[in-house]
Amino acid sequence: MTFTFTGTGIEWFGNQDKRHGIAKVYMDGQLVQQIDSWSTVSRKQQRIFWSFNLPQGKHTLKIVNTGKKTKGSKGTFMDVDALVVTQGPKTPPAIATTQDFQMSPQELGYPPLFDFASQSTPALQWTLRQNGSTGVHARCNLRLSPSHML
Repeated sequence: MTFTFTGTGIEWFGNQDKRHGIAKVYMDGQLVQQIDSWSTVSRKQQRIFWSFNLPQGKHTLKIVNTGKKTKGSKGTFMDVDALVVTQGPKTPPAIATTQDFQMSPQELGYPPLFDFASQSTPALQWTLRQNGSTGVHARCNLRLSPSHML
Protein backbone atom coordinates (compact mmCIF):
# COMPACT_ATOMS: atom_id res chain seq x y z
CA MET A 1 0.00 0.00 0.00
CA THR A 2 1.33 3.43 -0.91
CA PHE A 3 -0.15 6.66 0.45
CA THR A 4 1.02 10.17 -0.43
CA PHE A 5 0.17 13.00 1.96
CA THR A 6 1.21 16.52 2.87
CA GLY A 7 1.99 17.20 6.51
CA THR A 8 4.41 16.61 9.37
CA GLY A 9 3.27 13.23 10.64
CA ILE A 10 1.25 10.09 10.02
CA GLU A 11 -0.24 7.25 12.06
CA TRP A 12 -1.30 3.80 10.81
CA PHE A 13 -4.09 2.01 12.68
CA GLY A 14 -4.91 -1.67 12.19
CA ASN A 15 -5.63 -4.95 13.92
CA GLN A 16 -3.42 -7.46 15.67
CA ASP A 17 -4.10 -11.14 16.30
CA LYS A 18 -2.77 -14.67 15.74
CA ARG A 19 -3.33 -14.43 11.96
CA HIS A 20 -1.18 -11.35 11.35
CA GLY A 21 2.39 -11.24 10.11
CA ILE A 22 5.30 -8.94 9.35
CA ALA A 23 5.27 -5.76 7.24
CA LYS A 24 7.98 -3.32 6.24
CA VAL A 25 7.28 0.41 6.50
CA TYR A 26 8.98 2.91 4.21
CA MET A 27 8.84 6.70 4.54
CA ASP A 28 9.86 8.69 1.47
CA GLY A 29 11.53 5.63 -0.03
CA GLN A 30 13.59 4.73 3.05
CA LEU A 31 12.93 1.62 5.18
CA VAL A 32 12.13 2.97 8.65
CA GLN A 33 10.72 -0.02 10.51
CA GLN A 34 9.72 -3.65 10.31
CA ILE A 35 6.38 -4.26 12.06
CA ASP A 36 5.12 -7.57 13.43
CA SER A 37 1.40 -7.26 14.06
CA TRP A 38 1.05 -10.77 15.45
CA SER A 39 -0.48 -10.98 18.92
CA THR A 40 -1.81 -13.79 21.11
CA VAL A 41 -4.70 -11.47 21.98
CA SER A 42 -7.03 -10.03 19.34
CA ARG A 43 -6.68 -6.23 19.35
CA LYS A 44 -8.81 -4.02 17.09
CA GLN A 45 -7.90 -0.56 15.76
CA GLN A 46 -4.42 -0.38 17.29
CA ARG A 47 -1.85 2.25 16.39
CA ILE A 48 0.62 0.05 14.52
CA PHE A 49 3.08 2.70 13.31
CA TRP A 50 3.58 6.44 13.71
CA SER A 51 6.05 9.03 12.54
CA PHE A 52 5.95 12.61 13.74
CA ASN A 53 8.24 15.62 13.30
CA LEU A 54 8.63 15.10 9.56
CA PRO A 55 9.58 18.25 7.66
CA GLN A 56 6.45 20.09 6.49
CA GLY A 57 5.74 18.95 2.94
CA LYS A 58 4.75 16.06 0.72
CA HIS A 59 5.64 12.55 1.95
CA THR A 60 4.94 8.99 0.89
CA LEU A 61 4.19 6.14 3.30
CA LYS A 62 4.60 2.66 1.86
CA ILE A 63 3.58 -0.47 3.76
CA VAL A 64 4.67 -3.82 2.30
CA ASN A 65 3.33 -7.16 3.49
CA THR A 66 6.46 -9.33 3.53
CA GLY A 67 4.54 -12.63 3.59
CA LYS A 68 6.62 -13.56 6.65
CA LYS A 69 5.36 -14.39 10.12
CA THR A 70 6.47 -15.02 13.68
CA LYS A 71 6.74 -18.63 14.79
CA GLY A 72 3.31 -19.56 16.08
CA SER A 73 1.45 -17.15 13.80
CA LYS A 74 -1.37 -18.71 11.79
CA GLY A 75 -1.10 -16.25 8.90
CA THR A 76 0.51 -13.22 7.31
CA PHE A 77 -2.39 -10.73 7.26
CA MET A 78 -1.84 -7.00 7.51
CA ASP A 79 -4.71 -4.57 8.14
CA VAL A 80 -4.98 -0.87 7.42
CA ASP A 81 -8.05 0.47 9.25
CA ALA A 82 -7.09 4.13 9.14
CA LEU A 83 -4.30 6.55 8.32
CA VAL A 84 -4.22 9.80 10.30
CA VAL A 85 -2.23 12.72 8.89
CA THR A 86 -0.84 15.49 11.10
CA GLN A 87 -0.75 18.68 9.07
CA GLY A 88 1.55 20.51 11.46
CA PRO A 89 1.72 24.19 12.27
CA LYS A 90 2.29 26.81 9.62
CA THR A 91 4.30 29.85 10.57
CA PRO A 92 1.64 32.25 11.87
CA PRO A 93 1.26 35.72 10.39
CA ALA A 94 3.06 38.48 12.31
CA ILE A 95 -0.30 39.91 13.41
CA ALA A 96 -3.28 37.55 13.47
CA THR A 97 -6.61 39.11 12.62
CA THR A 98 -10.16 37.82 12.93
CA GLN A 99 -10.18 37.36 9.17
CA ASP A 100 -7.17 34.99 9.38
CA PHE A 101 -9.20 32.59 11.54
CA GLN A 102 -12.06 32.54 9.03
CA MET A 103 -9.88 31.53 6.09
CA SER A 104 -9.67 27.98 4.78
CA PRO A 105 -6.38 26.05 5.01
CA GLN A 106 -5.91 26.51 1.25
CA GLU A 107 -6.40 30.29 1.54
CA LEU A 108 -3.77 30.36 4.29
CA GLY A 109 -1.32 28.62 1.97
CA TYR A 110 -1.53 25.06 3.30
CA PRO A 111 -1.14 22.43 0.56
CA PRO A 112 -3.91 19.82 0.21
CA LEU A 113 -3.63 16.95 2.71
CA PHE A 114 -3.97 14.15 0.18
CA ASP A 115 -2.67 13.64 -3.32
CA PHE A 116 -5.68 12.12 -5.08
CA ALA A 117 -4.11 12.79 -8.47
CA SER A 118 -1.43 10.09 -8.08
CA GLN A 119 -1.74 7.44 -10.73
CA SER A 120 -1.32 3.77 -9.92
CA THR A 121 -0.03 1.12 -12.27
CA PRO A 122 -3.02 -0.84 -13.70
CA ALA A 123 -1.21 -4.17 -13.19
CA LEU A 124 -0.91 -3.41 -9.49
CA GLN A 125 -4.58 -2.64 -8.79
CA TRP A 126 -6.17 -4.00 -5.63
CA THR A 127 -9.77 -4.66 -4.72
CA LEU A 128 -11.65 -3.67 -1.62
CA ARG A 129 -13.79 -6.36 0.02
CA GLN A 130 -16.22 -5.74 2.86
CA ASN A 131 -16.13 -8.35 5.62
CA GLY A 132 -19.09 -7.72 7.90
CA SER A 133 -20.27 -4.42 9.26
CA THR A 134 -18.58 -2.28 11.89
CA GLY A 135 -21.39 0.23 12.30
CA VAL A 136 -18.85 3.00 11.65
CA HIS A 137 -19.41 5.15 8.57
CA ALA A 138 -16.70 6.31 6.17
CA ARG A 139 -14.14 3.77 7.31
CA CYS A 140 -12.05 1.59 5.06
CA ASN A 141 -10.77 -1.81 6.19
CA LEU A 142 -8.00 -2.92 3.89
CA ARG A 143 -6.43 -6.35 4.28
CA LEU A 144 -3.40 -7.02 2.12
CA SER A 145 -1.95 -10.43 1.48
CA PRO A 146 1.47 -11.00 -0.15
CA SER A 147 -0.22 -11.56 -3.54
CA HIS A 148 -1.73 -8.05 -3.34
CA MET A 149 1.45 -6.12 -2.49
CA LEU A 150 1.77 -2.80 -4.30
